[in-house]
Amino acid sequence: MCKEHAFICPNICLEEEIFIRLRKAVDELPEKYRVVINLNLDGLSDKEIAERLGITLDAVKQQKKRGKERLREHLDHPFYFFEKSRAYFMRTEHKLSIF
Repeated sequence: MCKEHAFICPNICLEEEIFIRLRKAVDELPEKYRVVINLNLDGLSDKEIAERLGITLDAVKQQKKRGKERLREHLDHPFYFFEKSRAYFMRTEHKLSIF
């Protein structure tokens, strides 16, 4: 979809690309981090995640923190984005709820 409309809506295309790459990076996380991050992206609070998974609140916070660290490392990798400036744009202009 985005390729056909690239000249009309470049910002939407960039946002779509960022979303796709973020979801791919989340999917590549180890399961314990991926589950917590996905539930957080779905809007659940740390307490709700702990209750749903049957783990402590501290465990949720720790897994979310480590998952975020891995995502940052992955998304900052120079080959992950074609241009380093796109990763910078993602981190500064599109403040995602998990960051």
